[in-house]
Parts: sequence; C-alpha cells; structure tokens
Amino acid sequence: MAFDIPEDETIFHPENIAGVTAGGIDGDPTIWNERIYFSSLDHCVYCLDLYGKELWHFRTNGPVYGGPIVVDGILYVGSYDNYLYALDAETGKERWRFRTGSYIHANPCIDKDIIYIGSCDNYVYAIDLNGRMLWRFRAGNIPGTVKIFKDKLIFSSCDRNFYCISRDGEELWKFRTGGPAIMPNGPCIHKDTIYFSSTDLNLYALSPDGNKKWHFRSGDYIFTTPTVYDNVIYFGSCDHNLYALNLEGLTKWIFRTGDQIIKSTPAIDNDILYFGSADNHLYALDTNGKMLWRFQANERVNTSPLIFNEKIFFGSHDCNFYCISKYGKIIWKFLTSIPTVMPRRMVVTPKDKLVAQIEFQKRMVELKPYETLTFDEPTTISYIGSRGLNAYEKLSAKDYKGFAERAEETAAKRKRIRDDFLFGRR
Repeated sequence: MAFDIPEDETIFHPENIAGVTAGGIDGDPTIWNERIYFSSLDHCVYCLDLYGKELWHFRTNGPVYGGPIVVDGILYVGSYDNYLYALDAETGKERWRFRTGSYIHANPCIDKDIIYIGSCDNYVYAIDLNGRMLWRFRAGNIPGTVKIFKDKLIFSSCDRNFYCISRDGEELWKFRTGGPAIMPNGPCIHKDTIYFSSTDLNLYALSPDGNKKWHFRSGDYIFTTPTVYDNVIYFGSCDHNLYALNLEGLTKWIFRTGDQIIKSTPAIDNDILYFGSADNHLYALDTNGKMLWRFQANERVNTSPLIFNEKIFFGSHDCNFYCISKYGKIIWKFLTSIPTVMPRRMVVTPKDKLVAQIEFQKRMVELKPYETLTFDEPTTISYIGSRGLNAYEKLSAKDYKGFAERAEETAAKRKRIRDDFLFGRR
C-alpha cells in the first residue's frame, strides 16, 4: 500500500534529504563560451575555465540542486532559497531574481524568450527575460524540469500526474500514474513519443495526445531521464541497474552497478555510454552493455556527465568537480568547499505523524512530533512504507492508526515485486 503525499507538502525540503555533503554537486553542468558552469549544495554557482581555474562564483541563500543554463550570455538557475536567478555569465553579477513560493529543485527551460520553471510551491511559472511573471499553472509539487514538445509544455508532478499544458498555461491533458512523478531533469522526447518515469517503479511511453503506448516496470524507483540513441532507450534505476530497451519497451540488456542510479542521465558519444551511480563511480559502457572502465570518486555521482573537447565533465557529492579523459583518467578536479557531512535532521511537524526506521548505533528510533534527531556521521536510514527516495512519508493522524500493520504489508508486497523482478517472475 502506498500513502498519498499531500500536494502542499514538499518531499525535497533540505532537512529531509540525507547523505549529502555541504559542497556536493547534484545538478548537471553546462558549457558556454569556453566556460564551465555548475551549481553546488554549498549554495553557490561556479564558473571555471576549461583548465579548472575558478573565474567567479555567486552565492545564493540555499542549496542549489538544479543545473544552470546559459542563453545569450545570461545564466539562469533556481535555488532552495525559493528564487530563480538571472546572472551575467561573464562576470557572475546578478541581473535580477524572481521569488516563488517554495524551493526550486528543477532546471530552468527557456524557449521563445520565455523562462519556464517548476517550483515546490505546486506551480509552473512563465517568466519574461526581465524577470516578470506572465502566468503560473497549479499542479502539485514540481521538482522536475519543464520540456517543450510540439509547441506545448510537458512536465511531471508529485501529485502523480504527468501534464501537458499550452504556452498560455491552460491544461490540455494529464496522465495519471501510481505514485509521485519525480524527474529532476524532465522527460525525454524522441520523435513522437514522450518517455517519463514515476515512483510507481514504471517507465512510461506516451503518445503526443497523452495515451499510453507501453510501460516498463523496474525493481525500484526511477528518477533518471532516459536517453534514446540508435533506437535504444537507456535509463538507470534505484534498483542499481542501467537498462537498455527497444522502442517497444522490451529489454535488450541490464547492467548492474554497486548502488542506486539516482538522477544521472546517460550521455552517449561514439557508441559509448557514460553515467554516474551512488556507488561513487562514473561508468563507461559500450552499447552492448559491456563495461569499458569506471572512474571512482569519493562520494555518489548524481550528475549527468557532459562531454566536450574529448573530455568528460561531472560533479560528485564529494565536493569535487571532475575533468577526466575519455579513457577514465583524471585531468583535473576542482574543490567547491571542504567536504563536510551535513547534519541529518529528521523533523516532524505537529500536524503530521512519521514513523521512521533508522539504523543508528545498532538501535531503532521512533520519531514523534516535535522531535529532532541530529547526527554528524554518515548513517543508513530507511523509511517504513516510504515511496520516495530519501524522503518523508508524512501521514495524517487519521492514516496513522494501524500504520505499523500497513507498513508490514507494504514491505512484503515490495519484496514480492523485487523477487519477481530479480528471478524472472514477471
């Protein structure tokens, strides 16, 4: 049994995300005018030259999970301080900022001089290049990036729907899934098909009018944006696997990493796939799924690698931004800040109930309203009945009654799903 996450609650609050480092890098980098731009959880956006020398950095007032984009010399990026920023890409000077009602986890999208950005305040915003709001559309919590498809806007939401709206902010259609649809880098578009995932463990293929063509069920949550190359769909899952499917959704091969593939979209160049994993590695595979090499960082690699001038650029939660060769050899790395484990804080509001199972010093802890647990050492945390990675399962008082029994049922059901997947009973 899955529990609803209320539309007015964000599962991406900084206090609710465990296992990140203060200067870790989670958003995807971009290159403009021979400069590299990337964001960091230390609240900053960085600009480097191609040799790893810092040219400037700009500090926001919150962690920056989304990646920046640069259009016509202006850099746009959202922050957990609720603001969308516009900076001069040459100097890092602020041009303007636009305030939303909550955290911004997504990357901005710009098309025809309009900026589209989703916020965890449940709105998608349309903003002109001077920072003025044109309109906003209410959905649910929107941690994912908006994409343009056939002159329309498409995006996923934590209200379990995938939306298609007009450029004027009018709903055209929506597709209902079985769980919050969380794709930080947005959906994938290939020809006339939209590919997106949901926390119901499925990858979906939709037609332009929102009808389902097929779905593929993995063994765990899927947050990554698929890549389509030579009529093959590649994507990672939190079940530790990278999948290769044909355009009909049938499996070609599966490559298993040592941990979850959380949000690293595979990059492909000269028939080689590059992607990161929470097992601290960046992988290189051929298109048949054979590993060519892997590069080890000191923490998880959530970013999607960027390939430029025969080099691979990516960030890690170890606070380093890396430049490596296409053979997996390091060229240089840039340290954002001193690696420090952020305190993991479990906060429960008076109106909510939360039961968390925490493996901490070999003891179990049950959290109740008003309690806060803080610890500075890396700790394994699992949430009973949770349907979101590193997220809270917030329950109303009504739902709390009998939660332990329902959680046990949920755990057994999920085990059956995984067993069926792992042992071929599909």
